[in-house]
Amino acid sequence: MTSPSGRVERLRKAEAQSDQPWSILDIRLDDPADLREASTGAAFALIVDRFHQDIEETLPASADADRVADGRAMVIIRGSDESVRHHLREILTRISVIDTETAVMGIRSSASIGWATASVFGYDYDALVTAAGSAADRARAAGGDQWKRATVADLASG
Repeated sequence: MTSPSGRVERLRKAEAQSDQPWSILDIRLDDPADLREASTGAAFALIVDRFHQDIEETLPASADADRVADGRAMVIIRGSDESVRHHLREILTRISVIDTETAVMGIRSSASIGWATASVFGYDYDALVTAAGSAADRARAAGGDQWKRATVADLASG
């Protein structure tokens, strides 16, 4: 896990080298209040821990995921659009698998992901985070369990 200042430095270095394929992902557990209500405190903690574990285990070693809240992670990832889309699909699939061997048996979780790319927003970490957050909001508003790629409008609305 890299600190926000470490991610800023990674982006500065990428900019200096004209290294375009960098992205920020804002990954949010859908309906955390409902999940908390539908389970015990310990079961909800297991859901949250599994959510973050699923993210870590599906990302390439070069990506950096930061747990910013129980139901939210920020990721910096380098990769082509095709590669990032592959990881987005893997994350969503893995999070939605119902675990039949734990105390949270039968509870299905899902996530909404916002994806902001340096090729659209430049290398400003805060702008990328804002745009990814707005795109994650759009994914959730569209029903969740999906990802949305950030557009310039997301930066203006964030």
